Amino acid sequence: MPSESETIELSDDELRDIAGYAAACADRVLPVFERSLRNLPADPRPRDAVDAAYAFAAGERRTGALRQAAWAAYRAAQEASVPAAADAARAASHAAAAAYLHPKASAHQVKHILGAAAHAARAEELASGDRPRVATETLEWGGLRAAPPRTPLLPPQPPPPPPRARGGY
Repeated sequence: MPSESETIELSDDELRDIAGYAAACADRVLPVFERSLRNLPADPRPRDAVDAAYAFAAGERRTGALRQAAWAAYRAAQEASVPAAADAARAASHAAAAAYLHPKASAHQVKHILGAAAHAARAEELASGDRPRVATETLEWGGLRAAPPRTPLLPPQPPPPPPRARGGY
């Protein structure tokens, strides 16, 4: 059990703010995933995850369906044959999972809070032909939206571990 100094308190409104932010980041790159399917049947899993995150952000209850949507988008990422599409689906997965932040202060939570933005930036960078400036622009776009009125986007957290790969996640 974490001590009081190792916990953060997030209200439902704060979780909704964070989920809405993550959904907006992921929504930005859904077309990257959908374009990768050209001649294949449409795969709705990432869009369903983003829609579920938006619904939670708008006031719907946090349910098992929201968690299932996050996992389904994660599986879509694993199955994607195009790296940019995989990152776009990961962004969607993080958006739906944002509703399930834990009260424990940890670097892992930073990944949950910012994962959608990081994967969206990487998806756009890959889709642009690996131009890093595109990722920077996406992160700047996300930064302008990262301070909802009720919620500091990153509650006090320990510093994250060094990234394992570009994008850190």
